[in-house]
Amino acid sequence: MAAISAAELDATWRQLERVPRPDLARALARAQELGAAAFKRKDYQGAYDHYNQAVTGLEYLARTGADATERDAVRALANRSACKLGRGDAAGAARDAAECARREPAWPKAWYRLGRALFAQDKFGDASQAFDEGARLEPDNAEFGRWRERCRARDEAAAAERRRARRHETDYSRFDFVNDGDGDGGGGGRRGPARSGAPVVETVEEMHDLMQRKQQAQIDQQAPADIYYVQTMLRLPQATRPAELEGQTALAAVVAYLERASALAAPRRPARNPRTPMREWSRRRGGRPRRFRRAGAAARRAAEAWGGAIERVRRRLGEADLGDAAWLHVGAGCGRSLARCARAAAGPVRALAVGPAAGARDVLAANGLADAVEWVEAPVEEVFDAAPPAVVVVVDPDLFDGGLLGRRALPYVRHARRHLAVPECVVVPARARVFCAPLAARLPASHGVPLAALDRYRWGPGSEELDLDGSMQARAGAYRLLAPPVPCAELDFCAADVEAALAAREARLAFEAGEDGVLNGVAFWFELDLVDELRFGTAPGGGRRQRVQWVDPVRVAKGAPIRVAARVTETRVAFEVTAPQRVAPVVHRHCLGRWHLDMVADARRNAAFRAGIRAAVASVLEGKRTGPQRPGAAAGCAVLDFGTGSGLLALYACEAGATAVVGVDTSAHVLACAREIARATPHAAAVRFVHKDCRRLEAGRDFGDRADVLVMELFDYGLLGEGCLHFARHAWAHCLRADARMVPRGAALRAVLVELGEAETGDGLDVRCLGTRRFQPDYYGLRLEEEAHRRLSAPFDVFDFDFSRASALADGYLEGAWRGDVEVTATGRLNAVVFWHVLDLGDGADLATGPDDAETCWLQACQPLEEVSVEQGTRLALQATHQGSRCTFSVDRAPAGDAPEFYDHNDLALHNELAAQSAQLEKTVVFSSEARQEAADAALGVAVDPARLGRGGRYVDPDVAQQFAWTFFQG
Repeated sequence: MAAISAAELDATWRQLERVPRPDLARALARAQELGAAAFKRKDYQGAYDHYNQAVTGLEYLARTGADATERDAVRALANRSACKLGRGDAAGAARDAAECARREPAWPKAWYRLGRALFAQDKFGDASQAFDEGARLEPDNAEFGRWRERCRARDEAAAAERRRARRHETDYSRFDFVNDGDGDGGGGGRRGPARSGAPVVETVEEMHDLMQRKQQAQIDQQAPADIYYVQTMLRLPQATRPAELEGQTALAAVVAYLERASALAAPRRPARNPRTPMREWSRRRGGRPRRFRRAGAAARRAAEAWGGAIERVRRRLGEADLGDAAWLHVGAGCGRSLARCARAAAGPVRALAVGPAAGARDVLAANGLADAVEWVEAPVEEVFDAAPPAVVVVVDPDLFDGGLLGRRALPYVRHARRHLAVPECVVVPARARVFCAPLAARLPASHGVPLAALDRYRWGPGSEELDLDGSMQARAGAYRLLAPPVPCAELDFCAADVEAALAAREARLAFEAGEDGVLNGVAFWFELDLVDELRFGTAPGGGRRQRVQWVDPVRVAKGAPIRVAARVTETRVAFEVTAPQRVAPVVHRHCLGRWHLDMVADARRNAAFRAGIRAAVASVLEGKRTGPQRPGAAAGCAVLDFGTGSGLLALYACEAGATAVVGVDTSAHVLACAREIARATPHAAAVRFVHKDCRRLEAGRDFGDRADVLVMELFDYGLLGEGCLHFARHAWAHCLRADARMVPRGAALRAVLVELGEAETGDGLDVRCLGTRRFQPDYYGLRLEEEAHRRLSAPFDVFDFDFSRASALADGYLEGAWRGDVEVTATGRLNAVVFWHVLDLGDGADLATGPDDAETCWLQACQPLEEVSVEQGTRLALQATHQGSRCTFSVDRAPAGDAPEFYDHNDLALHNELAAQSAQLEKTVVFSSEARQEAADAALGVAVDPARLGRGGRYVDPDVAQQFAWTFFQG
């Protein structure tokens, strides 16, 4: 039961007034008896529920001056504090104990409870002061002295650890929890490296505890503005002009940040499966970057479709004796569409740059077309000079985001039609249609563990990408369309004004549910009419992703009517379910990286870890049954789960026969979800969840005796980026028995040499220069089979890591180097190393994440290299190094003479600017809850409809804006 508001408390007390006082007194006494009994058998949740009832009733009696004293209420509050501490809520225990000490400062036990709660939060100095006060009040109690000594010893050990960490070359700050991200840093986001670049703060290790306290305080004391309703967000007023940023510090900072992030993301979309370029400045232990778009093949299909349309327009103009007509290209994108226009046009070609155009300029220059295009650098809606006016207007395919209108394609085309083209011009594409269907998204159970509680995280400020065909969730059966799709909007880009372009600004849609389900989203996609019968779309089954707008969940029965209102503006399509309706809106405080939903839906990953856990637990139990008994050894099998998240692997351990399981994670709200999932299984009594950084966990203090098994699924797609070596080392030192089992027991890193990207398109367009847009300081994630590539070697082994022995994790193990001569199997231009990991889960069971293995929720890691020419049959000297956190490859050979530049210097400068701004933003929001709230409000306001800010040359990508907004809700 959560803390209740003053209004709820008043309502409760009014109900208690109707209860006879003798009956109420007996009920409260019974509640305390039941609480004491539950606490004795270590059922801390049950004890908390009973003592919580007792506290509420005794507070009422004490305030009314009848049958109870202030002392009785304080005693019950102290008992509730002990229950909170037992169930892992150290912050809540400290609040209750502090209230006890405030109301009865002469009671020694209040200070003892406060000291224990502070000690559990690693606040050793504050805890020592509490124990000092207790010892002053009760000098004969030796317990206070013992706990003071523990505080002193732990404080000295922590200081020594900080000094040792600063001397070590490994950058430990990359693992420090600051403010949690989309999942991309510490416990969330699948699956990327810990990012390098500017440090978060100058002395991260010393500030670590303060940051955690501030983050926890923000979670525990949410301001009313930090509660958001989906429907309220969707109805935010749409500004007719850009927001005035002067004087609005938070909004100005957020918009400036998102403009830089969008500028860095734009040229990378066609170059590779894009990684959002913003520095994931809100990290959490065990983080994983988000899943990426399947952009490779889809982008090529879009380029081919536009190329075919442009060729048809060229022929049509020739037939009409208009071969020298002027062309206007709106947007730059990757330059493919623009280059095809420059080739096809006999007349002048003008290009209106929307967002960064460096990649497009490079493509034009590489194909000898730089002088064939006139660039217009001014913001589109400030350009009125058109001499001669265009006969053909081509909209770059990159201007159409997944939601069709989020990159302001419609306002740009409208302006071009009115001011820069002839009245009867040809527009590519000519028309667009949007289709939608009601969606039920529900995670299926995994081996008997119900996961539907995670569906509460399906919300967001705007629409988001959804793969109804190829994602892990789709394959697991998580997505069901409750009714056939229907068209909901039609746009005519050939219309001269937006009123005519929008055939209907609002459509009232009626569906009939084809099956029972919980309606929690509206899926939609679009289809473009390019020229004649040429079409391009994002419908399911076409290899592209769709979009979804999440709505408050409501249950529908088969045959029931579903009514949806679809509203279309010039910058977005939005939906509202009008029937059936919820009685009250759903309150949203937190968000979860979408990688987590894909991860728990990954049947192959789940089955492999379940088998490994069952084998480890069975081995421990068999060893204890048949082997010699160790002195003081507990019966059964104790399991630790590092980075437990929603608790799935911990519950697998319970199912395997473990008698005591402890799941550890730094996210309080995800652990609350894990407890809810556990209560729906038969194993709730056997598992306990602890809200703590795994690196600060210690046997005997945070849980019982040392564990027999450690389950650790803390691997990014480059294996080491989440800090698995550091976590394993800490576990052996502080948490595990000498003969404990590890799941996984070890991991191997494998790699392959590749030539990544297209050298030229099917019609001979040279696009090798786009490879420079792949560069970033760290490796990034991709699915190799979805990329245009050529393998230049067979897969080869790089590193082997052994987690199963403490001796294997000595200091030297946190650094490593590998050198090898790799045989080149094909002649080509080496420009990347793609690598992946193979987990050894025991009993011969492996989980491999390579390009030739069955797909998992992990991507492969790709490190770009400066391009090198290699020949079949030769051997290449390759080096790899790691410092416990990331693996780096290098080649000792001069680059190819005609190789494109390795990276774009402007991109690198922008990346560094973004990293510096990220660090400043993070400092501000971590140390000021007011600034954090203002930034969160600004980020949400922008993410609802970022295209509103597109006037005046501003460019904010919708996906970048939404992912940034989520970072404020993943703590």
